[in-house]
Amino acid sequence: MKIPKKILAFSIILTLMIVSIFYFSTHKTAAISASAIQKTNFLNFKTIVNIPVSKDGIEYTGMVGYGSHEGPNAFDVKGDKVYVLDNVHHRVLIYSKRDGNLIEKVNIPDEQWIHGMAVDKEGKIYLFNAGTNTLIAINKGAVDISTNQELRLEPFYKFEVNDKGPFVVLSGSKMKTIFLAKDINKNKLYVAEEREGIFSSDGSVSEVKASDCKASVDASDTFEFPRWLINEDCAYDYIGKRGFIQFWKITNDYGEWIVKLNSKTQNIEGLVKIPDGKYYFPVRDVILEDGDVFVLLPCEKNVYVLQVDSWMTSAQYMKYTESN
Repeated sequence: MKIPKKILAFSIILTLMIVSIFYFSTHKTAAISASAIQKTNFLNFKTIVNIPVSKDGIEYTGMVGYGSHEGPNAFDVKGDKVYVLDNVHHRVLIYSKRDGNLIEKVNIPDEQWIHGMAVDKEGKIYLFNAGTNTLIAINKGAVDISTNQELRLEPFYKFEVNDKGPFVVLSGSKMKTIFLAKDINKNKLYVAEEREGIFSSDGSVSEVKASDCKASVDASDTFEFPRWLINEDCAYDYIGKRGFIQFWKITNDYGEWIVKLNSKTQNIEGLVKIPDGKYYFPVRDVILEDGDVFVLLPCEKNVYVLQVDSWMTSAQYMKYTESN
């Protein structure tokens, strides 16, 4: 049966209208979802990555029957990429720093539980299993594993990488930094160098004298923190520096704080409180990259990577502590 031209034309137009409505409605929904991620509000921070706690995102061990709720131990930011360790699913998730979208999933051997992760300037991923003294290097899909259970690398404090290579910092009465390397002939991990102090990814060496409320970077820049901020029971972690500006993570009675101080003037130039609500406390949760401070915040329903975008003054901090 021949269909009249008017009816055929009307049918085509109607079909195009339905397709157009569906197209724009689905894209509007996607735009709303992306916008919702960016509108996640944390005081003094902007959200860079928002990962749902799920099989497709990140999970905690307690959710999959492993007992306690351990989760992402570390993260890093290099260039335009954000790297987040996903221990439960044995992988590293790589996201775009620009739009927060997932770029790649890099698998880790199933038998490995990773305590530290760091990424070098070239994008090479280093992972460290403190339980078995195993170093894993992943470069453009190639996985290189070296181990040595005869080494004594404890008590484990943190794992990072700088221009000299990957290293482990050990805690104790005297903090030590152990630079690691692989014996190619024996396919075995060994200690390339042992140094006193806490080395950092920027090459600096920090030292803390908690009883005196003092800290120093590279021996010369000694700073005494004000007593309105800390006491002898506080925890100090050096994050990095940009010129005369040092960044420290301070844990006191009012929470975890990122402190920006000027080593030349001895003044605190800004503070920001890491948001409450952590479901898990990572080994490496604050980093300085290209002058910006980033925070890994694992919450019960979502895992966030945040960037500091504003600072409190000392007066605002004291007003906050008076009201809390």
